[in-house]
Amino acid sequence: MDNSWIVKQSAFKEADIGKYESLFSLGNGNLGLRGNLEERESTYRKGTYINGFYETEPIQYGEWAYGYPEENQKIIPLPEGKLFEFYAEGKQFSTADGTDHSRILNMKEGHMIRTFKWKVRNGLVITVSITRMVSFVVPSMAVQILRFKFDGNINSLRVVSSLETQKQSQDPLHKDPRAGSLSGADSLKKIKSFRDGLMDVCGYKTKRSNLVLAAGMDHLLLSGEYTAAEYRQKEGGSSFVFDFTDPEEDIVLVKFLSYRQGDNSDTAIALCRADLASAGEQGVDYLKMEQIRYLRKFWEKSDVKLPRNEELQKVLRLNLFHLVQSSGKNGKTSVAAKGLSGDGYDGHYFWDSEIYVVPFFQFTSPEIARSLLLYRYSILDKARERAQELSHKGALFPWRTINGREASAYFPAGTAQYHINADIAYSINRYLESTDDLDFLVTAGFEILVETARFWYDLGNFIPSKNGAFCIHEVTGPDEYSALVNNNFYTNIMAKDNFQAAVKWYDWLKKNDYSSFMDITKSLKIQKDERAHWETAAQKMYLPFNEEYGIFPQDDSFLDRPVWDIKNTPSDKFPLLLHFHPLTIYRFQVLKQADVVMALFLQWNKISFEKKKRSFDYYEKITTGDSSLSAAIQGVIALELGYVQKGYEYFLKTLTMDYDDVNGNVKDGIHTASMGGSWILVVYGFAGMRVGDNLLHFSPHLPLEIEQISFRIQYKKMQLEITLEQDFITFLLLSGKSLNLSVNKSIIELFRGEKSVMAISK
Repeated sequence: MDNSWIVKQSAFKEADIGKYESLFSLGNGNLGLRGNLEERESTYRKGTYINGFYETEPIQYGEWAYGYPEENQKIIPLPEGKLFEFYAEGKQFSTADGTDHSRILNMKEGHMIRTFKWKVRNGLVITVSITRMVSFVVPSMAVQILRFKFDGNINSLRVVSSLETQKQSQDPLHKDPRAGSLSGADSLKKIKSFRDGLMDVCGYKTKRSNLVLAAGMDHLLLSGEYTAAEYRQKEGGSSFVFDFTDPEEDIVLVKFLSYRQGDNSDTAIALCRADLASAGEQGVDYLKMEQIRYLRKFWEKSDVKLPRNEELQKVLRLNLFHLVQSSGKNGKTSVAAKGLSGDGYDGHYFWDSEIYVVPFFQFTSPEIARSLLLYRYSILDKARERAQELSHKGALFPWRTINGREASAYFPAGTAQYHINADIAYSINRYLESTDDLDFLVTAGFEILVETARFWYDLGNFIPSKNGAFCIHEVTGPDEYSALVNNNFYTNIMAKDNFQAAVKWYDWLKKNDYSSFMDITKSLKIQKDERAHWETAAQKMYLPFNEEYGIFPQDDSFLDRPVWDIKNTPSDKFPLLLHFHPLTIYRFQVLKQADVVMALFLQWNKISFEKKKRSFDYYEKITTGDSSLSAAIQGVIALELGYVQKGYEYFLKTLTMDYDDVNGNVKDGIHTASMGGSWILVVYGFAGMRVGDNLLHFSPHLPLEIEQISFRIQYKKMQLEITLEQDFITFLLLSGKSLNLSVNKSIIELFRGEKSVMAISK
């Protein structure tokens, strides 16, 4: 197979355990299996997760104040079904006994294969191959296929297959806030079980969140014959012990796993049993075939091709593969900062979902983008409650959450990041612009736009000392090294965009779907003057600009602070958040991540080139990049400004964030935002794509290191293929009758099946 479709680990090294557990995670958006080995030993952290399945725990405060969140939600590891023990002639296999270790992640077919050799004694070597797959077609199912090949005569082989609960291992006093705060308490209680032959299903319930889960395993022997199969029940699970005496052929054993939620244990267990029975009847080949079929369709729409650059190609595909593995597809879950690869950040959803991940799906698999946005609609009532709790109208979405309740215990870098509202509204508006999904507008999108606009209007004020401008005080922008400031530029310009989106779709519905308009205005009790209020607030939004520097100040007081001496700060003092008190950091001009520069990207058509250039140049010098979210956005703007080499360097950092473990913490899980950012850098950076005025705009900037790059996007139900080369950009309309584009501000018309080649101006 083409090596750009596989990621390979050629040797087992203790130091790399955590990294490869994350990189080799498998998932389908609902179920995720961390890439830990089958043995109990040699593990950084075991993990099997269901997206959105969590436990709650009281947040402990030294000093409590009104409105502080009372409970944290934490994604919890499910009963572990990847576990096996191997015994040959009475001797148990240990990872250290193996040689020729290899693991291959096959991104084209959606599985991982692990192989190793085990020299039991002179004259007997066992080659073990283990295939692991999480089904995209059956969201609750995973499968493992074990093959034992013997070089020499063997008297006995024992295989122990287990499914059992795991203790949560995270130290609650761990000082890295990125790693999560799992307490170590057992969250799942086994309440019921069912066994039939080689199938065993157990029902569990969480102690505090009262969520019900069933976890089950079943087995199928495809080759060989066992002499005994013993069932062993445990407190938190069970095992099957398979004994093979004097095997004369290869042994191939299949293990099916199913994880199901339900309203009660009987329902969940019944669903698990049905999964396992169906899998046994259909067989492994069927699951493999359906997996390949699903991924073939995914890659046809989503692949980014980098001919003659195999290494970059592989890493880019790895990032996109993890995005589709991590993202919820049922409208009730989103995509966590670490996906389903680990418990970093407690499995919470942040703004990463809307700003870094939704764009990828919006233009490749709009149905997944829709599902991610529907998750926000599913928690809208809780967002309304949170706004009331903070004495505001409308809705305030949580900064970090699973179930819709705010879970951020540090409000200066949590609740105060009110921009989450505008980020969600921005994503909804851009999704509607690119898909024309009017059903989503009527059933979910407009309601969120209204409630977030209401919130902003209530939060801000028209300030006489600012000539009556609409100002927003005591907020934190994307840069978490500044907190509780007045008129954060990003927040204000995004709130303005939120107002404008609410007005735009209000007017559209009134003109084009009056019946729905009347139903919604009645349901939401929209007053006649509200639309005018939103429009006025947008028009009068205060957007600070410093004439002396020619830049947008990050906030009202930012430029009054001294500049942090990044150049002379020892390298072992980064990230700053792990080595300096927040108050120390807050007193300086220093950025964790792009803030104003993020606004330059998202509000691309509202800011002049010169202002972008001066602002980018100023903030780049004081940005640490301590956040994995930063490099992608800095890279896009660098390319837009013509800093092509610099943009390419940011691309490499973003692309390899996890593959090369740039930040040294991939052991706690992948960085979904950075992975989404690598696609953003290709499409918005190299191709210079923007959406506005009912047009796709392109302004390409391709680095010399990349000879050619091509990708496909879906826009308004039409599919477009774009190929970038050093001197040309080529467009091919694959579906749809015709499409107008803007290329370097010149309008061209495409017709289906015809290529259009444009020279790239340099």
